[in-house]
Amino acid sequence: MGRKPEFKVSKAFTIGMQEAGFLAEASHSMGMKASQYINWLLRQAMLEKMQREPTKPQASCNKCLTTTSFDFIDERWICDDCGNDRTDYIESMISYGNKFKKD
Repeated sequence: MGRKPEFKVSKAFTIGMQEAGFLAEASHSMGMKASQYINWLLRQAMLEKMQREPTKPQASCNKCLTTTSFDFIDERWICDDCGNDRTDYIESMISYGNKFKKD
């Protein structure tokens, strides 16, 4: 059967003395090896990034002639600056982007 394939990363990196001391204390207090603690910290950062509120789509507005963000209000994509409705364009951008999205 063997081990499952993993992505290996070189473990050689440089940190300062204060960071090394913090790493030693924090990993010891949690009962982990330093590499396990670093993996845990990275996993926490990844989960936080996935849970952030998604950014608003940005596109060119025909009315105010700028690239601006659009807000989804009452089933319509409305320009944050001037209130212009660009639902057709934003929805076509989203559907085009979903073609390339990996599951």
